[in-house]
This record gives sequence, C-alpha cells and structure tokens, in this order.
Amino acid sequence: MGAALNNLGAVYRNQHQYDKAIQTYNHAYDLKVKTNDSVGMFNALANLGTAYQYLKQYDKAEKYLLQSQELQQK
Repeated sequence: MGAALNNLGAVYRNQHQYDKAIQTYNHAYDLKVKTNDSVGMFNALANLGTAYQYLKQYDKAEKYLLQSQELQQK
C-alpha cells in the first residue's frame, strides 16, 4: 500500500499538484513507519523533499532530504 501511495504521489507531482503529492507522501510515510519499512520510509522522505523543492520551500525540502539521508546511513 505504501509503495502504491508513493507512486500516486509521483503522479500528482508530475501533474504539478504538489499539495496532493505531499499529502500522499505523508500518508505513505506513516504506513511505512507502522510496518518499520526503512526503504519505504526513505523513499517517502526523499519524495517529500523533492516535492518541497518544486514548491521552492527549500527549508522543508532540506529537512526531509536530510532525514532520508540519515535513514539511508543506518
């Protein structure tokens, strides 16, 4: 389910519906946390960072991208 949500978020992002993409990525992240899926959490965090980059909200983008990087290094 989380992977499908990440894919749906990507569709929204590609359609420039960034708010919907962010909402969907957050839902995917929450599901991945519940199942302790670190790869899924990484993907959702990285996607959140990318979506915020498109919105030019660079502080938020950096926050999520750094979180994804920290998760990847564990």
